[in-house]
Amino acid sequence: MKAVGTERMPYYTKVGKDIVGCQNVAEVVSRAGLDWTVEKQPIYLEHFGAKSISYTNIVDRFATVRTDNNQVLGIVGKNYEVVQNIQGFEFIDACLGEGIEFVKAGTYNKGERVFVAAKAPEVEICGDKIIPHILFTNTHDGSGTVKAIFTPMRLVCSNGLMLPAKGHESGIITIRIPHTKSVHDRLMIAQEVITKNNKYIDALKVEAEELLATEFSADEFIQLSKELAEVQGLEDEKVTKGQVTMIEDLQTAYNEEDIQKFEGTAWKAINAVADYETHKQNSRNTGNEEYQFERVAFGMALLTTAYAIIQRMVQARRRPSVQ
Repeated sequence: MKAVGTERMPYYTKVGKDIVGCQNVAEVVSRAGLDWTVEKQPIYLEHFGAKSISYTNIVDRFATVRTDNNQVLGIVGKNYEVVQNIQGFEFIDACLGEGIEFVKAGTYNKGERVFVAAKAPEVEICGDKIIPHILFTNTHDGSGTVKAIFTPMRLVCSNGLMLPAKGHESGIITIRIPHTKSVHDRLMIAQEVITKNNKYIDALKVEAEELLATEFSADEFIQLSKELAEVQGLEDEKVTKGQVTMIEDLQTAYNEEDIQKFEGTAWKAINAVADYETHKQNSRNTGNEEYQFERVAFGMALLTTAYAIIQRMVQARRRPSVQ
């Protein structure tokens, strides 16, 4: 969306390294520079005396440290098990026979999180080509396990479409993946990933078609924009420049040529918000290349909010008035 100041590119464009063509996780780890390891190291408190320095070991607490550069990634307990990058993602190899292709891989922050982005075969939703993406993540700071996150993307404008759908009401679908050394278990996990991705895409198709069949006017979109910008009920002098800009940018997204075929529908409104949220810049830190990645990959909160507001507005419009 040009008005927001960025080109229309996938959410992962500015992070990681290109891994297109890699045939297995071992190749991915090597090409993306993820072939470093992490180990748990003891933590000590340093005490300064008059003439000497002493150290006290902090019992049952450890630092996770990258062995290639000694970067501390997190503080964990004694039972925390480090899952190395190649170990955490080994199961993805079993997904490749199902049409999954590698796209990007890299680190998030200093290595606390590592990701592999892959795409599944494209599908058609409401006449548009949609590319289902699966984001695989591993953490080294104790914040979580290996995960698979489903992030479908509209091809024509690279908009994320992590939309709530029946059975997937939160909008963001995540599978937490246990580390296993068993080939059989890895195959089972891979099949679960493929199955859940397919189920989510099927549910998304149904939801999109319902939204396309739902009337939603340009005036209603303005009301939606005001709610998203949190200006409802505020006096004009209390509306901030940032709120005004947000409303204007949402309107610009609503007027983009590629969604005019959905004119007068709730599906157009959803696509406009998705465009805005996917491509807007961080006004406080426009140099943060991970901003767009984090906003889309770990949940499109604004899109989920917009969906809820649209549902409420439509239901209120359909509700018979009390005489």
